[in-house]
Amino acid sequence: MNDKGIVTSGQLFVLFFISRIIIAVFCSPKISGVNTLWDYFLPVIISLFLSMLMLVPVLVMYRQNRQMSVSEYSYKYFGKTGNIITILYALYFFVGCIYSLSVYYGFLKFISPDGIQIPLILILLVIACIYASFKGLEAVSRLSGIVLVIVIISAFILISFLSPELSNRNYFPLYYTTPTSTTDTVIFILSRMCNIAVLAMLYPVTKGNITKGAIICNIFVFLVFISMILFLTGSLGEYSDGQFFPVYQSIDGSGKLQRFNPMFLGVSAAGIFCEVSMLLYVISQCVKNVSSEKTGRKFTIIGGILSAAISLCISGSDTILNLLFNKYLCFTITLIFAFVIPLLIVIINSFKNRNRKSHKFKKAFRVFSLIIAVSMSAVMFSGCGAIQLNQRIIVQGIGIDKNENNYKLTVIILDTESEEQENAVRLLYSEGDTVSEAITSLEVQQGRKVLLNQCLFIMMNEIAAKNTAETLSYFTDNNDIIKSLNLMVSESAAEQTITTAINDMNYKSEDINLLSDSSAINQTTVQFSLFDYISSEKNPYSAMIFPYIVINNSLSALQADGSCVINKNKLSILNSDETTGTLIAKNEAQNYTSSVTDLNGTKTVYKIKKTSSEIFPQIKNGNLTLNFNIKISLSENYSSEKKKLIYEDLYKKIQSGISKTITENACDIFSINKYIRLEFPEFYSNINNWTDILKNAEIKINLELN
Repeated sequence: MNDKGIVTSGQLFVLFFISRIIIAVFCSPKISGVNTLWDYFLPVIISLFLSMLMLVPVLVMYRQNRQMSVSEYSYKYFGKTGNIITILYALYFFVGCIYSLSVYYGFLKFISPDGIQIPLILILLVIACIYASFKGLEAVSRLSGIVLVIVIISAFILISFLSPELSNRNYFPLYYTTPTSTTDTVIFILSRMCNIAVLAMLYPVTKGNITKGAIICNIFVFLVFISMILFLTGSLGEYSDGQFFPVYQSIDGSGKLQRFNPMFLGVSAAGIFCEVSMLLYVISQCVKNVSSEKTGRKFTIIGGILSAAISLCISGSDTILNLLFNKYLCFTITLIFAFVIPLLIVIINSFKNRNRKSHKFKKAFRVFSLIIAVSMSAVMFSGCGAIQLNQRIIVQGIGIDKNENNYKLTVIILDTESEEQENAVRLLYSEGDTVSEAITSLEVQQGRKVLLNQCLFIMMNEIAAKNTAETLSYFTDNNDIIKSLNLMVSESAAEQTITTAINDMNYKSEDINLLSDSSAINQTTVQFSLFDYISSEKNPYSAMIFPYIVINNSLSALQADGSCVINKNKLSILNSDETTGTLIAKNEAQNYTSSVTDLNGTKTVYKIKKTSSEIFPQIKNGNLTLNFNIKISLSENYSSEKKKLIYEDLYKKIQSGISKTITENACDIFSINKYIRLEFPEFYSNINNWTDILKNAEIKINLELN
């Protein structure tokens, strides 16, 4: 190694921090075997302490002689045989490049629409990494500093958006995680601690306090991971469960966070760039120690090209990918290179007692151009090869009718060929055995691909709504569609409702979508998005509630007439008052306006200013009692007589809504199961028939009116 430091400890550990955070962001059940983000929580805490232990041999080796890396120690104690250890380290880092690129390639394939040249993106990324590693470690670390600033800004933005949505109902008790799954997850996390092995190679070319930097970096990496788990799980609940890339899909699926997708993608690309560039640089240093600096530089190019080629070649082989991502194999190899070999050297050093004072090392050239990184990002996300808008069917709304034989779609599209009016729409129709086949049929008819990222709503007939898993599977699996789009159920066929609205009533897509906005229509219906559906679907005890759309021929208008609840393919209708009652009980009925009439025929209009609702379940002798504590603040003061009438009106609506959903139809739209899961975990784990429990539950409503 050089005799002077080329990076500071701060620069090196910022680089480590970014590479670790990015890998955490790309965690996937396919690789880790963990289906929910919350299942990572306890293993991450355990891994924090175990990773500290893994750091000890490298830090002791550094304290014994900071001038010699693990490669140089190997040669010193084992002679030419020690070069084999250095070559094995180079191969380990090479496999690390393949691992990171394979994960990133899989991520790009998962999120990218048709037409994106993903292999070209990966090749351009590797070219940029090779260039950066040629420029030196400090060049890469400088970029990681910029990425760190962006990550910090992004973190503050995410926290500010997610904090108001946090709910303790979304957290399982930690002891729900089995010892086996906890152990497996800890092994998976520790298997990705290759930065410890990298540190064993790079500390001689680093200025500053390595021990302090390594400990702080490691703690912050795990704290960020813990915070990410807490905020995403606490605010988004079960939405992330079973997702292929849960962190990205939680951000992508949230209506509030979706606008930050480009920032997420840009940071993740820069993070992978830092990770692979660092590994290519360490590979070149390993080869240089065995051969020469010229050969080491050549292997930067060879390693980059081969890692890209192998990543692309194995992308279609599940057998090879399963071997590459095998956590037990990865953990064993990482343990050898990050812990066992440094520990062996520490033991030999102790016997030989050859500790020497540390020396400062030679400065490296500080030459790195951010133009390459900026150009790379521009190329990666420019959509090269993507289908142009004039080759797309721009969908603004979809109606789905299911009958015994097939599905029929009524699609509202933007009429790009209309010259009569701006933003004109027209209707297209298609059929298929599944929704996916109906979409394909539509594309074949029109000779264009559908564009779903501007779709505002999906309207289903009652039969389609009773089979939501089958009906909506195409949309839940489609990464192009915005998960915040609204879902609704039509009393008539969706085709009839949409056709009447567009052709006879001159509705726009936005007008139909507005019917699902409960705040816009005085809290007489609900709002239920695709995001909400995905979260409910993952909870076997939750029910779904959709806005219910009817055609009012007398008014020549569409109306949201209450809502419908669906539980295990059973559909029940709630009228407007019952729907309002459920919204109040769910604390979702601010600014609701209604009226009461006294015995003299005097009408009094009242408005809700604020609501507060809490549910307290109780279990006694195996029976469930649900206490609803509801506080309502009115917008103005009323006389005691009028206040009594208002109280009776609101109590009746709340009681009818709760009774209709819980005791009559056993529909848990209040997340009662989450309360029980937290307060009575033993009872929760022994639930056999949730329907009977709800239908036999005793309901107590404590209403306070201010």
